[in-house]
Amino acid sequence: MKTLIFFLRHAVTDSNKLGVWQCSIDEDLSEEGIQQVSAVVPIIASLSPDVIISSPMKRTVQTARIIMEKVHPMDFRTCDGLRERTGGVIEGLTSHEIKERFNIEMTTILSDSIDGLPGVESLPAFMERINRTVDSIYRKYEGKRILVVTHGGFMRGFYQSNIGAADGVVRFRNCSTLGVTRENGRWSVFYSMGTDGSAT
Repeated sequence: MKTLIFFLRHAVTDSNKLGVWQCSIDEDLSEEGIQQVSAVVPIIASLSPDVIISSPMKRTVQTARIIMEKVHPMDFRTCDGLRERTGGVIEGLTSHEIKERFNIEMTTILSDSIDGLPGVESLPAFMERINRTVDSIYRKYEGKRILVVTHGGFMRGFYQSNIGAADGVVRFRNCSTLGVTRENGRWSVFYSMGTDGSAT
């Protein structure tokens, strides 16, 4: 049986609505987020996942647990490698505040302009972590339908590294889903829901 991975971005948080770069700030879902993930449960159920692997952050675990409460019982694990990129000194700031403090135009978490700032996970290190983590999950759950609950930056990083979109072309809204599989060592998209840009 073919191994299928469905990436799901967590539901919305208050910081998402305020335009704040959360990164490793561990924040709960907002009330809107709880309603948002509940609304997509029928779609997720239709994908018939065998296992859920989640980032350990509150917003991803809460998203995963709401799904598990409403869909058939599944194996549930957390994976530290699925965390969002660590933002160091930019965490908790808006793009406007980052511009004022560091003179950096922050439009994407995949920006290499923040490399070198205190506490920031370098972009090459983040991209390497993304690919290492997804490869490990793929190998461990071969032949399964895997729901991976993670973050927008993680999904964009995977897409940019393996599907070929230039940064800025594709964005993943909260609770958007991207289905991928690998054949002959190459990843391809076979499903998308709620994405912006070329992934749809």
